Amino acid sequence: STQSDIVQGCFKSLTLLITHHKFAAASSNRKPSSEASGENKISEKFQHDGAHPLSEEQMQALLNFLHSAVIESDHHNATFGLVKAISSKRFMSAEFYDLMDIILKLSVQSQKSAIRLLSSQIFLQYLMDYP
Repeated sequence: STQSDIVQGCFKSLTLLITHHKFAAASSNRKPSSEASGENKISEKFQHDGAHPLSEEQMQALLNFLHSAVIESDHHNATFGLVKAISSKRFMSAEFYDLMDIILKLSVQSQKSAIRLLSSQIFLQYLMDYP
């Protein structure tokens, strides 16, 4: 359908934007920040420091949209590609952790083997890379 093609195109464009070399160089040069209280709590807000192409509000909207899109299998290649790109940038927000819960469930419960494989690859990357 036309709507599915548009969504796939948007996800592919966002993946290219997030993985653009300008933002890759900026995110690799940043240092991990520690909270003033000394605790290692994960902030519920997106950590926007200029190394990412999207603002906090845009990222929250995108992640909320991905929550439902990741469950639909019409455009899972583009959807999972975008989730991989976000994961590689180590975005930290409550919405992202909720999305990873959905990814974990899909890696076990999906009826399609391709979705189970993509989900398990993404979740493995998440487990290895995230603090």
